[in-house]
Amino acid sequence: MRNMAYPKLKSMKYTHIILVALALLLIPFTGCLKDRKELVGSWTIDQIKVNGYDVKEKLSTNILMFKFEGVVLLPLMEYMGSANGTWIVKRDDEHMYLDISSDNNALATHYTLQYLDGDKKQQNVNKIHFFTDNIDVYCTRLSKD
Repeated sequence: MRNMAYPKLKSMKYTHIILVALALLLIPFTGCLKDRKELVGSWTIDQIKVNGYDVKEKLSTNILMFKFEGVVLLPLMEYMGSANGTWIVKRDDEHMYLDISSDNNALATHYTLQYLDGDKKQQNVNKIHFFTDNIDVYCTRLSKD
């Protein structure tokens, strides 16, 4: 006679494994949820330098729009590349990072991110600075969307 409890126990084991794996995958994102909320909205690019040269006049517009779903609308540099992209904020013990991905857009890369104002809990941020070794961008919030 076959034990019918065995398949049920086996499926419960896999259910627990799946739940633990999902929890482990979501933990890094919950820490950055407040950072994601702080960046969502429209930002004007006040200053942008590439290799030390001001390139603001080469942008198709000076507006960045971060959507909560991880979508970003980017200006084009000399009208090249895609204006649509994705973004994510990450943290380690010392820094925050902004990763922007887009097809052939000059602004799509891995940045170090800094909040330039806001309260002690880094909320109500209205000025940001993100940079790489070659790209340096300062922005001011236009609106929270």
